[in-house]
Amino acid sequence: MSLATLLVATAPLVVSAQSAATLPANDVAELIVNIARYSSWPKMVSLKSLTVCYAHGGAAPVMAPIAANDWVVKGMTVNWLAISSPKQIVGCNIVWLNFDVRPSPRAWIAAVTDQPILTLSNYADFAADGGIIGAYRVGPDWRFEVNLEALQRSQINISAVALRLGQKPRSSAALGAPR
Repeated sequence: MSLATLLVATAPLVVSAQSAATLPANDVAELIVNIARYSSWPKMVSLKSLTVCYAHGGAAPVMAPIAANDWVVKGMTVNWLAISSPKQIVGCNIVWLNFDVRPSPRAWIAAVTDQPILTLSNYADFAADGGIIGAYRVGPDWRFEVNLEALQRSQINISAVALRLGQKPRSSAALGAPR
């Protein structure tokens, strides 16, 4: 994959004082929901809800507590679903893969190739490996890399507002390590 196809966008996540004190998983949920607000899927008119699937290998806090929140994106209720295998992605609109996910993100990426599923992860070099959005923290802010080729293949559109700030992508020194 050429470097020209990747874009690093900086996007500070607006977090309220109340949500900043909640579980780290809620912080990830806010990132996912904020990106979803700037995204559109093919046949979005027919979607009644948005299904966010998430997978991790056990090192991260379970995201189950966020399911109690009444998240709404573009008039659609957000449903949260824990998955443990790439075979379980059927029906997912968004897939979050934590850095410790097993099997490795490449197996998950292969399972969603050319489908309208927005893939996000904090796994190092996720976007360079074929995922759509590789997210990482810089202080209290989220930053993310977008693989434009993978985004185009998925037929998902992300608003130019979300992609406005661009730089050359950076590669992490430790493959598979969180940033």
